[in-house]
Amino acid sequence: MANVINRKTLEYLESVHTPAFPTVDFIINPELPVCEKKYWKIIDDEVLEMTADEKKVVDDKEKAKTEKATAKAERERLIAERSYKIAEEELIAEGVIKKEMSSI
Repeated sequence: MANVINRKTLEYLESVHTPAFPTVDFIINPELPVCEKKYWKIIDDEVLEMTADEKKVVDDKEKAKTEKATAKAERERLIAERSYKIAEEELIAEGVIKKEMSSI
């Protein structure tokens, strides 16, 4: 039994039967750097810690992804709020609900 890491995806698996993990795709029992996995890189048969510049690229991509997701969530919230308000106004106009019961 051994620990392995996929050379392309950096998936790390523990206590596996190595014949099922070809060395062309996996590094067997790698020494891992003492940093977050997102900062790992593989060169030849070694798992190394990224340089400061490489880490900045990773962090910038992560930050941009988070900002994009936050902006999308805010946009969706505004659309839902506006849609609700329009639907509520239409129901009031149709007499289905009373204005006193609305949240307007």
